[in-house]
Parts: sequence; structure tokens; C-alpha cells
Amino acid sequence: MLLVSVLIFGSIGVFKRMMGIPSGFTAMCRGLAGSAFICVWIRLRGGRLRGYFDRRTALLGAASGALIGINWLFLFEAFDYTSVPVATLFNHTEPVFVFFLAAIFLGESFTLRKTICTVVAFAGMILLSGVIETGFSDARELRGVIYGLISGLLYAGVIILNKKLSGVDAYRRTALQLAVAGLTVIPYVLAKGELEMLPSEPMPYLLLAFVCIVHTGFAYCMHFGGMNGVDAYTVGLITYIDPITALILSALILDERLTLIGMAGAVLILGATLASEIRPRKQIAPPETKPRE
Repeated sequence: MLLVSVLIFGSIGVFKRMMGIPSGFTAMCRGLAGSAFICVWIRLRGGRLRGYFDRRTALLGAASGALIGINWLFLFEAFDYTSVPVATLFNHTEPVFVFFLAAIFLGESFTLRKTICTVVAFAGMILLSGVIETGFSDARELRGVIYGLISGLLYAGVIILNKKLSGVDAYRRTALQLAVAGLTVIPYVLAKGELEMLPSEPMPYLLLAFVCIVHTGFAYCMHFGGMNGVDAYTVGLITYIDPITALILSALILDERLTLIGMAGAVLILGATLASEIRPRKQIAPPETKPRE
């Protein structure tokens, strides 16, 4: 179940590119529909929705949900300005930002290993950005890279807030977060006039419905269900299938391939972030209950 969910998350960039629907509208629909799906799932499992959160939990959940919505917005915009592999990999740089944010907000200490991993990841980002090959002449590509970086920073904020929500049921928390995520981007959708930009043919909406139901509601439920009985080390390893899936599918379907320098950057980023998360099993914390995409 966990493996299937990660494979689904890794394909979202390809679907976003094929849809051709504005980013804000996609994020709004995904959040609201995904929350509704999980609420139905909770009820089918005999759970309750009302009166579950205290005020502090609700506020933290709403704050992280707002960050998720904005994270999606920047990630989907990155897909429009750069290739799916580049956008996905930059979105996966959140351990670099968590390294600094955890020291500031959670009082975690800087370690030599994490410092080295951060430096290596930064080197990978420089290679992946294409600056070495084209400089800053390609403004569109650079814009996509910046959006991807911002999405990684926002997801790091989600991780920090979720650390303060430990012990909260993952399904109910995510239903709240997704609902807030969808509501958060509504002002952007209206301000940018995205409702007037929507396509007239039916196929994009069928793909959008698939993303809302499968990539959000179904995949999140599979992700949480698959975590039962799986240690954090295994969960961490499996999540790295996400960007690899994006790399393979974008090459096969969209004909988007990384250059040799870009591939070297991808190896440095994925290797550094993976190394930063590996630790002795006796130190392994419970698995993170919020999937990336």
C-alpha cells in the first residue's frame, strides 16, 4: 500500500502537465475533494469528525494546511515553467530547509553529518538548476527553479508544524489540512482570474477528477494504511521512489530528460537528503504521517 501511494504521488507532475488547468484551480479542487474523500473514509471506518480537535491542534493543523495549499500552488507553477523532473527534485530539497528551521524553531543542534549533507545538496541544486550550462539567460527556467525551491521551503514548514502535532490521528488531521489547503488558494484563483482560463473540452476535467480522487484521497489513505507496521527507516527509503518515478514517467511520456550535469545534481540531492535522514534504528522516530505530494 505504501509503495503504491508513493508511485501515485510521483506521477502527479505528468498529470498536471497533461491537464493544462491553472495551478490555483488545480490546488483548490485537489484540497477540497481530497478532504471530502478522507472524511468519507473516516466515516466508513466508524470514526467521528466533530469535536475531535482542541483549539491548539486545530490552529496548528489549519496553519500547516495553509502551507500545503501554497506549497501545491508553487509546485504546480514550477511544473509550468520548468521540466517535471527539475520541479519535483527541487520540491524534494525540504530536508535542507528543515535543517535550518529545526535549529531555529525546535532547538535541534547542528551536526557534522547534516551540515555536510546540506552542503552537498546545495551543490546538487546548483547543478540541477542549469545555471552552469546556460547561466541566468533562461528566465522561464530560472523562474521554475525558484518556484520549486519555494515549494520545498513551504513543505519544510509543514514538517516543522507537524512535529508539534504528534499523536494526532493522521486521517483526521489530513482531512483538516487538505480542506484548509483548498480554501487557502481560493483568493489566488479569483484574483488571477483562473476561472476564465479554464479549458472548454472535457478531457482536462476528467484528468483533474482523477488527480483529486486517486492522487489525493485514495493515495493519502493508502499511504497512512501502509504505514501500519512499517518502521520509519523503510518509510523514508520508499519515499525516494517518488522523484525517481517522476524522472522515469516524464522521460517516457513527456520526453523530458535531464542533462548529464542535471543527473549529477539529482544524484547529489537525493543522496544527501537520504543520508541526512538515515540514523541508527534505536534512534528512529515514528514515521512521518504526512505524505509529500
